[in-house]
Amino acid sequence: MLKPIFHHPTLPSAHMKYLLITLLLVAFYIHTAAQSLSQEVVANGGAFHETGTHSISCTVAEPINTTLDTNDYILTQGFHQVYRSPLQVKIFLEGAYTNNAMTTHLQNGTDVIPLQQPFNTAPWNYFGTEKTSSIPSNLTDWILIEVRAGINNPVIVEQAAAFLLSDGTVQDMDGNPGVKLDNVKSGTPYHFIVRHRNHLAVLSDEYITFPFNYFYDFTTSTYQAYGPNQLKLMEDGTYALFAGDFNADGAITVADYNFYSAEVSAINQYTDADANLDKNVTVADFNLYQPNASKIGIPQVRY
Repeated sequence: MLKPIFHHPTLPSAHMKYLLITLLLVAFYIHTAAQSLSQEVVANGGAFHETGTHSISCTVAEPINTTLDTNDYILTQGFHQVYRSPLQVKIFLEGAYTNNAMTTHLQNGTDVIPLQQPFNTAPWNYFGTEKTSSIPSNLTDWILIEVRAGINNPVIVEQAAAFLLSDGTVQDMDGNPGVKLDNVKSGTPYHFIVRHRNHLAVLSDEYITFPFNYFYDFTTSTYQAYGPNQLKLMEDGTYALFAGDFNADGAITVADYNFYSAEVSAINQYTDADANLDKNVTVADFNLYQPNASKIGIPQVRY
């Protein structure tokens, strides 16, 4: 077995011992201070070691890459692929609901659905880059998913905009089922909020962990949403989000009526006052708002 030889013509043995000790301490520091890469990093081969909240992973026979973050230390050796975990959701919007599905009227005639996610204004202020070159033919509208670390934890772990299809399922920009999330950790419990432009947002009652291999279905029971009566029971026994939160602040109030009044008579437009998603703001939208007036979302979804 070959042993490493350190040689320096002017380096005394005491200095050599000091150098070796220093190298060992640096290696130990990197090992213990490296930010966890955990299961969100998938490697072709190599090793993974974890101590407490920190871990280090490496691959073999590949180029070495090292990244240093200004807040935490991230050690990456070799080529890694980011593990993106999909969240699959089923949800209906009251305003667009009909016969166990939703309409796609925003695409009738002139398609008014934007190619880029529409949540980059108040109150959402989400500046994600989700966009598409073409709208799926079965698209009802965009939705925004917001992952939380707990029921009462205001920290947003991640947000992502996605397509809401007419059957209530969600699709990402690449046409894959579910919402792809980059920042969730495998095995960690999360709750998530579903937001829409003019329907009352809901928070999942149950926590989920990733990998997530089934649908979280808000359409089957009012208890799928956290808080009392946060989903509306439709005539056929299906549950849907309450229509009429035109300003998307998490409560259906007179402020929403004022929002509607300012937009009434808008034709062939993508406007938040269009509760039934038919591109027009008419009395039909008021008729959806009126029975839901005074409906208040839980504090976790309110802005």
